[in-house]
Amino acid sequence: MLAVADALPKSQCPNDEDGMTYDMQTIALNAHNYYRRLTATGWAQDSKGYAPRAKKMQALKYDCTNAGAESKNQAHDCTKIGQYTAKAGYSLNYATFDYTVSEQDALEKAIGEWFGQLKNVDLGEEVKYTNDIKTSAKDFANVSNYAPN
Repeated sequence: MLAVADALPKSQCPNDEDGMTYDMQTIALNAHNYYRRLTATGWAQDSKGYAPRAKKMQALKYDCTNAGAESKNQAHDCTKIGQYTAKAGYSLNYATFDYTVSEQDALEKAIGEWFGQLKNVDLGEEVKYTNDIKTSAKDFANVSNYAPN
């Protein structure tokens, strides 16, 4: 007889570095890549219509050891809410929800909200990190790490 635990997909992180289930990892990676793909192909909407395509934008891969472990460490320190600092070479977004939202739903909702900030700004043809983006779409900039043409 097969135990239920053996039938569940295993985490992508062999040592549970990120503290997330396989489903949560898949949701996080697929949601980021979905929104990045919209941006890369020119289907992402900004405040003036469609943002320029980002032909060089590449799909993300899941990183257990660096990004995953660091995210887990920062998320478990609830005393720093609003004061989290990204590790050099990485970006960091966070969201808070009440306890009625599942972890999977929280991931989907947060990533969607971060990407949705694009509608607050006009990226323009040059796609530069302006003060408008810094104040109105900072989380979008982190999610997309925009790379035009």
